[in-house]
Amino acid sequence: MGKQMTDAGLWSVFEAAVDDIAQMLHEKNHRVHYANRRSSTANWRLPRDQWMELCAGISGLEQRGASGDPCVGEAIIWSWVNEASYLHSPTVTLRRSTCQVPDRIADEIGSVLRRQRPSFVALCRRLKLYADRLAQACDRGALHADMPTTADALLNSAYRSVPIR
Repeated sequence: MGKQMTDAGLWSVFEAAVDDIAQMLHEKNHRVHYANRRSSTANWRLPRDQWMELCAGISGLEQRGASGDPCVGEAIIWSWVNEASYLHSPTVTLRRSTCQVPDRIADEIGSVLRRQRPSFVALCRRLKLYADRLAQACDRGALHADMPTTADALLNSAYRSVPIR
């Protein structure tokens, strides 16, 4: 890249762009401490009752909530909280190292994220809301103190009102 930038005389443009980005990041009021989020969520788990509640009321997904693997939702939520690939989530990493079919969970997660049926779009919206709340708790340093202990408390009217379409 260096030779191409030099030959084209683009180094000054590149350096100016990098400086602009650095200045913008420096002036940003709220900085996310992702190392803290990763540390806070390293042992976090999505309880089965909350997974069931996330799936509840979404036509076609009640069975996924009842018998599906909450680790699928857990890895998706972790990835959104940490702005990282679900493949690096503690859940997927552990499953890949201990499971006889190591890629199965990654395939299930990818399937949920790729499907465009209204039911899966609604589930992803709910997972995103959960991830946003979890991220806020991590940023306040109150992950375990702030997170509701029951599915009803977590999925208050704001969560339940997430439209299916």
